[in-house]
Amino acid sequence: MPGAPGSGGAGRGQPGSGPRSDSGTDLFENREAAMQQRFYNRIVAELTDLMAQRDIRQLILVGPVQRVAEFKAEIPATAPFELIGETNVTGGAGWVNPADILEKIQPMLHAHREATEQALLDQIQERGVMEMEPVLEMLQQARLYQLVIPEDGSDVHVYRSNNRDVPYFTSRKDVPHSPLDDSVMERVTLEELLPDLIDLYGIEVRRVHGDHAQRLVREFGGLAALPRY
Repeated sequence: MPGAPGSGGAGRGQPGSGPRSDSGTDLFENREAAMQQRFYNRIVAELTDLMAQRDIRQLILVGPVQRVAEFKAEIPATAPFELIGETNVTGGAGWVNPADILEKIQPMLHAHREATEQALLDQIQERGVMEMEPVLEMLQQARLYQLVIPEDGSDVHVYRSNNRDVPYFTSRKDVPHSPLDDSVMERVTLEELLPDLIDLYGIEVRRVHGDHAQRLVREFGGLAALPRY
């Protein structure tokens, strides 16, 4: 860069630099900006692929305010994830204790989960399906796309036919045999049943926690879902 220390002349605006052009400085700054742009573009693309592979849907940016703003500006509006927060954690030599980061982002995660689960239950109350048996019936008719369960599915029990080739599910205790092929019904936890439901019906499973899980059991019958149409 013309006029920079070590380049054979004084720095910009320093005595003794003499008449000179800023074109070299401008070129350097433009090249630096272009390199930074390519760097952020590449990182955003790699991050998008990584999050899609791992089915991660929320992102929190941590770093110096300027760098966070620059990176945030490069995230496309169509990115398959949601930016739910940003913060700065100061440290030395470019390294920060992960425990400090975790302490900063925990409140953001909690607030986001609370708001998301509240919105989900409101959506179910407005247009969803509630109670165990109606949900299981519509699920087997492939009319649901999202299943909402308490955080621990092992606390909920349902019945499954023991013939996996002719699947049938119910919450009713008074159905000892499947009405489809007369196979014996067995009592299982919802947690055990989830892989079958996901595989057979392509259902998306959402878990609610704490007070929302209690409300799901108390007001919604322990199981709820959103219809495809």
